[in-house]
Amino acid sequence: GSSTLSNAVTYAWNRGCVLVAAAGNGGSSSPQYPAYYTNVIAVAATDQNDRLTYFSQYGSWVDIAAPGASIYSTYRGNSYATLSGTSMACPHVSGVVALVWSHAPNLSNQQVRTIVEQNVDPYQPYSGRTIGPNAGRVNAYRAVQAVNVTLESLTVEPNPVRGGTNATGTVTLSAPAPPGGAVVQLRTNSLGVITIPSSVTVPAGQRSASFTIQTTACGYCLSRQATIIATYNSVSRSATLTIWY
Repeated sequence: GSSTLSNAVTYAWNRGCVLVAAAGNGGSSSPQYPAYYTNVIAVAATDQNDRLTYFSQYGSWVDIAAPGASIYSTYRGNSYATLSGTSMACPHVSGVVALVWSHAPNLSNQQVRTIVEQNVDPYQPYSGRTIGPNAGRVNAYRAVQAVNVTLESLTVEPNPVRGGTNATGTVTLSAPAPPGGAVVQLRTNSLGVITIPSSVTVPAGQRSASFTIQTTACGYCLSRQATIIATYNSVSRSATLTIWY
């Protein structure tokens, strides 16, 4: 490492870039630069069995793994060759970063990085060698699915409910909520019949969240119905609550 390299990494990160670097091929836990810097995604190499390769750097500072053994790619002399190394693994992660960002251009570099690092597959250590806590082998499908989350359902229980008592609404997403959580907007066309919050947040990594529905007492009513509409990522779901008196 060097102050020049460190400053360059910090400069790029602070201006919104995601930086990805090969962890190195020394087969040790020794830091390699620029991968070792906090603002860089350090990439280890795995083989076709999702096992960490014998040559890959490892340790808690390594953030993610990707295929890096016997990778067929372009080569000098206008040819192709099969190569191994963390330099062959690194572009897989860079590509997934770009893929995620193409689906959600408004995400920050930290959000993109978190999505790519959290939505991974398990890997197998090599002779006890492991990488960072909760780290895994990159998974393009899971990462993209995480930013393409939609609202799957809205349910209300109990239903029907006695007037003047509370019911519980539950929103469920198609996939775990992204970093920062998923804010689901709520509204009703039955003001005066029920009271609900304006939104409910599904915590990051979770698929569902609940909210309280307060019903209004009515001394002369037999029954009434109230509709609740939930919206997230332009997808809306509705549920009808029947209130008995």
